[in-house]
Amino acid sequence: MNCMYCSYGLPDRGYYCPNCSAQVRCKKCSETLEPNAKTCVMCGTKVKDEVETLTSKANTTELAVNTFELSETIKNRTIRAKFTDNVGTVFAETLALFAGNRFNTGDSQRKVTKDNRSHFSIPLAASTLPDKEEVDEEEEKDNRSGIAKDGISNDLEKINMIFRFDDDRVTLKEPRIKANSKLDYGKRIIYIFLYANELRGTNQVSRDNINAILKEANVYDSNIRYWIANNPDLTTDNNMYELRNSGQIKSKQIISEIFDANKPDGWMPGTKTTKSSSVKKTKRKNDNENIINVGKEDEEAKKTSPKSSLPNPTKVLNRLINEGYFAKVREIQDIISHCKTLGYTYKSNDFSMPLLRLVRGLKLNRTTNQAGRYEYKA
Repeated sequence: MNCMYCSYGLPDRGYYCPNCSAQVRCKKCSETLEPNAKTCVMCGTKVKDEVETLTSKANTTELAVNTFELSETIKNRTIRAKFTDNVGTVFAETLALFAGNRFNTGDSQRKVTKDNRSHFSIPLAASTLPDKEEVDEEEEKDNRSGIAKDGISNDLEKINMIFRFDDDRVTLKEPRIKANSKLDYGKRIIYIFLYANELRGTNQVSRDNINAILKEANVYDSNIRYWIANNPDLTTDNNMYELRNSGQIKSKQIISEIFDANKPDGWMPGTKTTKSSSVKKTKRKNDNENIINVGKEDEEAKKTSPKSSLPNPTKVLNRLINEGYFAKVREIQDIISHCKTLGYTYKSNDFSMPLLRLVRGLKLNRTTNQAGRYEYKA
């Protein structure tokens, strides 16, 4: 005897087909059931199996599989479900009723592929979508922070040129951060240092780490301590500091100024302040005439000082580019020697950062020679 649903040969014992799992005999009287029967014709016992479902499963070699997907772009949430056409019919009817109240119709799409699989894409439910005010608030927060995804890598690249990060130690690699004074220098270090840690995944920085970088730059004093304690751009929690949105914007402005070739370098650690006032105060107690002489000598020294007459290194390099000086490969020492013939005496550090900016601005090309020194050519 064969199964009436899948034609598989049935054994002499048992109530179910071993192939399609359909019930073929009555469990009470063991009489063979009629196809799709819900009750045994001999004893009246009801057949509890869903015969129609098993019949459909047995007669179908490959059921079409549908994929339902619900995505939320802001919350980044995805729900995926697969079901056959039989289930999909009921699901679609329920969804249609549900969508009438909770979905914006008109945006739903259904695509049928060659492998008989359907992909449904429907809009988000109104209750799961954030309010417009919430979205606007998030966008406004991003705008206030001044941090755009496209600019993060650029800021990180610039910060890595200012600081060197070696495990737990941070070193100020480029001291020219365009500060106006010693206090401004300390402020700029804090802004950039906190912003650097934020971009590297550390939103909060301990006060000890901030003090360490300030001490290394020789700008840690009572003035900077007072500024840290009263700066509205910083927020603190248990001696851990981070930038507010206004501080993030300020940090980006400072980074932009540092790499602005038209802005002078300004104050740096080691810059000597004018001693004339202190000398006058000291000499005034002993000899007024000596004070006057010292003042005159200071004025003469300022007029004859070669440092005060030196033009901006960036302007000198741009001038040499325009004159064709970089038509040949040049090292920094070549540039310094050439400037001496023009009456200007520079150090190698005076040209390091300006040359790097010109390389980044594609005005010069930089290569490394066999001796490991940089060479520049237009």
